[in-house]
Amino acid sequence: MPRSPSSPARSYTRSPSRSRSPTPSTADTIRITKLTKNVTTVHLEEIFDVYGKIVDIDLPINKRLGTHKGTAWITFASPAAAAKAADYMDAAQIDGSTVTVVIEPPTPPRVGRGVQNLAGVRQAGIGA
Repeated sequence: MPRSPSSPARSYTRSPSRSRSPTPSTADTIRITKLTKNVTTVHLEEIFDVYGKIVDIDLPINKRLGTHKGTAWITFASPAAAAKAADYMDAAQIDGSTVTVVIEPPTPPRVGRGVQNLAGVRQAGIGA
């Protein structure tokens, strides 16, 4: 049966209870800086696995030079392990270098570019 003109219009917004909930943000990753070029992922695993189960070690390599960039990210299975590693290893020495170890804040979810955003960029003359 068609809706009468006096009935309220249907809302197309989602209620908070039905919207997609964000991924729980836990700080389970640490960033280690000031690493010497001699340090490898094996070294980092040996040093940091005493603080908890390691899920991933990211030691990005500079393709042009073939060595790492001096910064590594270690993801632990729990935020408590990451916090313990950061507490004990910040300002510690690894391979003769005093390193900085901090808890890496979780990255916010990426938002896709919509048609409206692209239209605004085109109108401004950027990327045309």
